[in-house]
Amino acid sequence: MKKAFVLALCLGAAVPALAQNAEPTQQAGDATLAAKFREMHAAAERGDAEAQFYLGVMYEYGQGVAQDDALAAAWYRKAADQGNAKAQHNLGVLYNFGRGVAQDDAQAVAWFRKAADQGLADAQDALRRLETAGRIK
Repeated sequence: MKKAFVLALCLGAAVPALAQNAEPTQQAGDATLAAKFREMHAAAERGDAEAQFYLGVMYEYGQGVAQDDALAAAWYRKAADQGNAKAQHNLGVLYNFGRGVAQDDAQAVAWFRKAADQGLADAQDALRRLETAGRIK
């Protein structure tokens, strides 16, 4: 399953709101990416945190689906709630910039800290940048 997620990224649940906009788009006729999206969506709906994270990535960057920051945030949140450090970091980024969610420094810091506590270097760097900017209270 993990190889499928990596392949989908290289190619560039149960909550009804997350199911909207769940139809893959055809990018340059790439049926493989659409198939990987459907595979990951099914795994994410079954609660697979890694699949939820990768769906968030696909929605955030419009890979195989229409770009949608709100759906990216929703899928990241599902994975982050299960302890996925990459999803925690990416959710922190969305809160930091107010993309798909209301901008909220406290939420950004909280999610970055969860990821940083698991050793994710990007989250540790994000916390340092926020501290340097005086945005951490």
